[in-house]
Amino acid sequence: MRLLASLSVALVLLLGGCATVAGGNAEFNWIVSKEGADFNKSGPAQDVPDRHLGLGTRLRIIGSSGDYYKVQLVSGETGFVPTDAINMAPKEDSGTGQGLGSG
Repeated sequence: MRLLASLSVALVLLLGGCATVAGGNAEFNWIVSKEGADFNKSGPAQDVPDRHLGLGTRLRIIGSSGDYYKVQLVSGETGFVPTDAINMAPKEDSGTGQGLGSG
């Protein structure tokens, strides 16, 4: 599953964007898949995370570093989240631009 997600991200980054969907927020088509996922602002492997993200928080992937993705939240905030804590958003939620939980 992690390999599939990594390949999907690589393809998105390689193509330089995402497909357009209703609502204009197609780039935020990833969600946090683990409650309390670490969110590190300064770098991928901080000793203490800046905060934790809720399950379903919507984000977009803007880069990668080791076992972390550099992400942007809908609020515009950027940081790093472990790759195993992110999955593609379900299709039925892909056009809302809203997370399934709080961010």
